[in-house]
Amino acid sequence: APKPTVTFNRDADGNAVLTCDIGNRTDLTVSWNKEDKIIQNDKNPQLFLTSAQ
Repeated sequence: APKPTVTFNRDADGNAVLTCDIGNRTDLTVSWNKEDKIIQNDKNPQLFLTSAQ
């Protein structure tokens, strides 16, 4: 099975979007962590970070 891939995009204001591409894999979920704490745990493969974060 293909491995998930993560991409990173940043806009001119310093905000960032992380995207985890899991393809059509329904057996996987995406959890975003910061310093060992879950900051977003749902089926959304994208995480938006402001420059203040």
